[in-house]
Amino acid sequence: MILRRILACSTLVAGILGIAPAIYAQTTFDANFQAEIPPICQEGQTSDGTLGFDPAILPIEVIGSELPTGAAAQIELNCNNVAQIILDEVRVITAPIDDPDPGNTRYDVSIQNPTSGIDAQGNGVAPGPTGPGGSVDLNTTQIGQVNLGPNELDVDLTVDRGAGGGNFIAGNYQYQVQFTITP
Repeated sequence: MILRRILACSTLVAGILGIAPAIYAQTTFDANFQAEIPPICQEGQTSDGTLGFDPAILPIEVIGSELPTGAAAQIELNCNNVAQIILDEVRVITAPIDDPDPGNTRYDVSIQNPTSGIDAQGNGVAPGPTGPGGSVDLNTTQIGQVNLGPNELDVDLTVDRGAGGGNFIAGNYQYQVQFTITP
């Protein structure tokens, strides 16, 4: 009996001192997650616009997509939410090397959504001569809207040098309108 008590006490002491069977170490695992949020609108098919002029008014001080022989640029957007159109800037891509752009050229832009009838409008005035590579910031005077789903936008541009007293000379002129779609 004494022997049993000594054996029980020694087993108890051994367990307390850590001689008992090994305890397994704790293991940590990670679960990873990923999300890819698409832009609010995806651009579809696009067609460039054409800037026309009125041949009855010479010299030519105004060119625009809404003038004779002009045509609006067309952009198709497919949007996953209703969003707003903010006009950013007009960039001069090309102009004749000897173009006498006097500055104070006025840029008027409008973007219509013929389906919803909502449009954005903005304008800007070049602070000085603006040649290829230059840009003019636009003031959005009316915020437009794009709807959920497909949207067809007509983008019109008018470039008016009349206020600065200049005119357009013969040559190739290319402009680009930049706008932002924002929730």
